Amino acid sequence: FANKAINAFWLSGDFTAGTQDSTLRELWIESDPSAQGSLDVAYSVGKSTTAAVSKTISLDSGSPYVNQRVPLGAGYARGRYHRFRVGNNDAGEQFSVHRLSGYFTVEERYQ
Repeated sequence: FANKAINAFWLSGDFTAGTQDSTLRELWIESDPSAQGSLDVAYSVGKSTTAAVSKTISLDSGSPYVNQRVPLGAGYARGRYHRFRVGNNDAGEQFSVHRLSGYFTVEERYQ
């Protein structure tokens, strides 16, 4: 198995805004830098196992830390539960995440 990638990841629990739906508007990640390194960041909504958004973030920042907004695209997923996955499956790369920050809008309840 020399030089084979290990699919290392962290999967969060479900985040909620109580009994109301919320919409993730921004997602930021703070991490140690890693020369030519990258990190896969994804989130899902409503206890789904399929990612609503999955992006790859460069950790090769040239500074002592990485503080980067994860591009979510044009659409935002609304739901009661939000789950995050952070990982890397490139051989020989390491990652150290210090903070994952989500900014949400709490939505009105359906009538």
